[in-house]
Amino acid sequence: MKRGIFGTGAIGAGMAIPWSVFLVPSLVLAGGGPGFQKGMSLVAFSEDVYASPESDATLDTLVASHVGWVSVCVWWFQETASSTTIAPADWGGTASDSSVCHIIQEAHARGLSVMLKPMVDPEDGTWRAEINPASWPAWFASYRRFIGHYAALGATLGVEQFSIGCEFISSSISLGVEWAAVVDTVRSLYAGPITYAANWWEEYDLISWWHLVDLVGIDAYFPLADRDDPTVDDMAAVWDTIAVDIEAFAQGPGQGLPIVFTEIGCSSYDGAAREPWNWDYTGVVPDHQEQADYYQAFFDAIASRPWIRGVFWWSWDNSSTSDYREDGPDYEVGFTPNGKLAQEVLRGNYALGNDGNLGVRETLLAVYPNPARDRVWLTIRHHAAPLHVAAYDLMGHRVEGEVETGVSSAGVIGLVWAPPPRVSAGTYVLRVESPARRASACVTLVR
Repeated sequence: MKRGIFGTGAIGAGMAIPWSVFLVPSLVLAGGGPGFQKGMSLVAFSEDVYASPESDATLDTLVASHVGWVSVCVWWFQETASSTTIAPADWGGTASDSSVCHIIQEAHARGLSVMLKPMVDPEDGTWRAEINPASWPAWFASYRRFIGHYAALGATLGVEQFSIGCEFISSSISLGVEWAAVVDTVRSLYAGPITYAANWWEEYDLISWWHLVDLVGIDAYFPLADRDDPTVDDMAAVWDTIAVDIEAFAQGPGQGLPIVFTEIGCSSYDGAAREPWNWDYTGVVPDHQEQADYYQAFFDAIASRPWIRGVFWWSWDNSSTSDYREDGPDYEVGFTPNGKLAQEVLRGNYALGNDGNLGVRETLLAVYPNPARDRVWLTIRHHAAPLHVAAYDLMGHRVEGEVETGVSSAGVIGLVWAPPPRVSAGTYVLRVESPARRASACVTLVR
């Protein structure tokens, strides 16, 4: 995240500042910045797959599918759920640092933004949420060494976002002090925005230390059906119910922080929407349409809600995964959308321009800084005057705030929103309307 670009002065109509100053990479939302994170998760269970020509080709495919962000996942392991030592796999299942460097540099070269997402799993097959080490202090000491290694690597490579952990239910709720120490370790090494990827069930709404991170992460494997072959409308209706709970959380324990679905996805078998997290493919029947409908239900019901900052679909295949498109035994029923109907749903929704909320948010309106303390600069692209600007809280209530007219150049108009001190900390929606178009963006105020 770019910082310190504007200084502390106000910008008024009479100030002759070239607006090109404000069109820095953190505002030009081709693939990064404060707009919606159009993401895809990349995984690796070999030392060198991230440095392979197939991974380079995957990045090209993702760019062609209008993906703007990639989550680069890398694993270390512990022997059992009770182990206290976390280390790279001695069987070759950890991506080498050089391969991680390669995939991140290649992603950046293609204009993609990167979230680096280090992961830990027990080698005995226990879900990481059930890790229960013989000594928590020893485990956290090992974990801090692990996460610090990647925080330093992420800082060196200039990743745009960093995940400090994923689905550690057995400690994230009850051991907040220890997780605060993890945050301190990461902050001492990495200056960008951080998140934690909490499980959708019995975790995200129970964590007490969200104020220590910059974005709330939810691994959003919410069940969207209680039968096989649900329709898009069926699943969108379930999302509407789930959204009520997430919005209540966002106003309370979520501290008004923007929310990213750090993982979301559904396998491509009949009935997968019942348990989207399930990767046990015993006896299942392929159903690529259900996976595609699951994707579409998210875009219909959730993608344009003001509290959602982005989504990272789980996950794209490669030669180290069982759902590899070329010869993986689980390709037809696995998570990857590669070459399936879901890829076309993804491509179509990520490509939305002025006719869809997702595209409008990225193409027309950008805000900086975000989070902000007292003033928010807006750039509106290709808007025709007159403009009407208003701010709303997440309940839809109008919020006070003076709007100052900035300067303009070809195709870009600049404005400043200045909320008075009585407007409390939280997440707000800035809505800009003209006779021809409408755009909106979220901004988080900190006081």
